Amino acid sequence: MRRFLVYAYAFSLPLTAFSVIPWFGFQISYAITFVLGIVIILRGFLTRRISIPVTPVNRAVIMFWAASLLSVMGVLIADPYTEFQGETQISKFVKQAIALSFMTTMYFILVVSIKNKTVLLNAVKLFIFSAFLAAVYGFYQLIGAFWDLPYRRLLFNNPSYHLAKEEYAFMDLFRITSFSPEPSMFANFLLAVIPLIIVCHLNKVKIFCSTTWDAFFLTIILTAMLLTFSRGGYLIVLITLLIIVFLKFNFKLLARMLLIVMLFLMVGLAFSQFWGSNIIDWTMERLFSIGDFDDLSIWERSTALATAGYIFIDHTILGVGLGNFGLNFFKYMPSWGYMGEETLPAANNLIASIAAESGVVGLAAFIYLIWVVTKEGITSIRQNRGEVFWHSMSTGVLLSFLAVFLHLSIGLATLSFSYFWFLIAVIVILNKMKEESQKTASILFSVKKNILRQEKNP
Repeated sequence: MRRFLVYAYAFSLPLTAFSVIPWFGFQISYAITFVLGIVIILRGFLTRRISIPVTPVNRAVIMFWAASLLSVMGVLIADPYTEFQGETQISKFVKQAIALSFMTTMYFILVVSIKNKTVLLNAVKLFIFSAFLAAVYGFYQLIGAFWDLPYRRLLFNNPSYHLAKEEYAFMDLFRITSFSPEPSMFANFLLAVIPLIIVCHLNKVKIFCSTTWDAFFLTIILTAMLLTFSRGGYLIVLITLLIIVFLKFNFKLLARMLLIVMLFLMVGLAFSQFWGSNIIDWTMERLFSIGDFDDLSIWERSTALATAGYIFIDHTILGVGLGNFGLNFFKYMPSWGYMGEETLPAANNLIASIAAESGVVGLAAFIYLIWVVTKEGITSIRQNRGEVFWHSMSTGVLLSFLAVFLHLSIGLATLSFSYFWFLIAVIVILNKMKEESQKTASILFSVKKNILRQEKNP
């Protein structure tokens, strides 16, 4: 049962805009993890064999969680009852603290649940396959907007994103969202699988039945990324490709990279001609408008970033409390700033959001977490150097994690996406399994050596 719950969890990761409990924002992956946690606890009580190892990543996760909860002091020092649209600073903190606690608990449940490579590999495959299905549904949204088809916002009821539903309802033709609240969030989800598929494909490692199917999945997912029109997503894909070339540079690999990029652009050009508008020109205009305040999106993001800086300067140590960036936004917004949203604004930058809400304590803990996870991923890559499949898997998962993190750092400000914690868990599990296999091999070698010695000296 535990194995199938892990599979269900991995398959449900794209459904970030759907809530099992509509008024609370309880995603399907949260619900599955909750059931999985109960199963593990019950089995642990029965067998008395449940333990969480003390590792650098586990320690870093707990440190980040504790540092974030410590920001409640910042809420109490400020005005905990500042209200906006029925929300107070203390109520926002409690909601975000519960959400973060659930995310970290989810990570530990995954680490304890996945015990062998078969379960891990199947979970990763289902994760990639779910991304493929989400991309296909994104195409349906695009075609559906053109032909006025039904069910273009399927499985969308999360109250946390009610404005996104209205805002992008008329933009489906231009920017697909699939099962995510908005295009940039869907792009962030796709970044969780794109580097992994690219690395495995270039190393001729089969994820599914053949490399041809892997290439097909990659083409569909990359096309979906293109149709999100996420500037940050485009930039991270480009950086990922450059890193892959740097890690394993040869002319054959470079030719494959150029072929992927050319196919990527050709598909985009085909879509632009089909709909009779030059999407490529529109996208390039968006890319080159970065730094231009005539682009209201850039103006809003610059305002949010500057506001986060002012909040951090005024609340350096503990911040203003989890979830309270929006409630303090208009108090610290610079005079030149602009914000068109009627709801609580977001920082649109994970680092800035953590700095403003959790202060230097939370920011230091988060940077330490990213550093330790990256180090763990590099260790896993080195340990699996002799095995092409697991070496490719370790490299791809680490690059996927870094791609998601970088995109969060330039375009989003939330850690409530389950796939972020899933990637961390996969990195840790890959490293743990390799260490255990090395220990087992060492023990078997010692036993064999002792047997040979006894045979020589009876």
